[in-house]
Amino acid sequence: MTYTCAACGQSAEDYVPECPGCGAHGTLRRLANLLASRPRSTFLTGPAAEPKRISVGLETLDRAFGRNSDGTSGLVLGAVYLLHGGPGAGKSTLALHIGRALGRAGLLVLGVSTEADEGMVLALHQRTSPTTGQSDLPVRYLFSRSLLDVLAELEETGAEALVVDQLHSLMGSPKRNLAELVAACKVRGATLVCVAERNGAGTIRGERAIEHMDDCTVALDRSWAGREDESAAAVAQTITPLEVERRIVSTSKNRWGPDGRWSLRLGATGWDEMPAVPTPAAPTPPAPPPANDLN
Repeated sequence: MTYTCAACGQSAEDYVPECPGCGAHGTLRRLANLLASRPRSTFLTGPAAEPKRISVGLETLDRAFGRNSDGTSGLVLGAVYLLHGGPGAGKSTLALHIGRALGRAGLLVLGVSTEADEGMVLALHQRTSPTTGQSDLPVRYLFSRSLLDVLAELEETGAEALVVDQLHSLMGSPKRNLAELVAACKVRGATLVCVAERNGAGTIRGERAIEHMDDCTVALDRSWAGREDESAAAVAQTITPLEVERRIVSTSKNRWGPDGRWSLRLGATGWDEMPAVPTPAAPTPPAPPPANDLN
């Protein structure tokens, strides 16, 4: 009896829990069953439907994610976002901000913390919540490094969005783990936001295939990137306090919006728009010298 992987098409004579080709878990199917349930081709007719979007509460970040023709901007529901950045860039804070925004918009959000504990997540939420003193966090949280725990909780809760902080702390291969998370979310139409580690070259750590599984890659950098070896005090002496808080948000391989760079502010109370810097007034030209009257 022949089994075939529903994810990559790899064949196997006997059933095994993990595909020998792509490593996906539980995707081997009997060939006859797979053929009976496979999708069918069809002719495409226009016009193309625009994606459903939801605001994350920051106009600049909404614009970075993309905009529909009717002016609606923000994160695309059902899409996969990978977020990476250097130490202290604010990856976890931004992931929490996005999850919180989706939860307050009415989505059932499952947050997964592989490093921080319950107290740390709640403390970060209370410090960066837009409403002073608001202690409730509209996100269900799972504290685990097991992919199977995450997949089981996603299935049981029926979450509409999954925020994982972070991918490289899950046990096992980051590539295989991400493939499983993407497959599980795509089947349900759930949005996936995943924090990933960065390597020395400034890209996501691990195999290049990781960067081909998402719909949008978001990079976070300090405005003074490249000076991480200097102390914070030394850096603060050479740039303004506003530049210390400035973060550069870059999107690449964005299927639903533009690639580009934007500025946001990460202060003591969380993410905010960069304040407008007034344009300096043009200097007043000097008055002409008095005429030399020789008469």
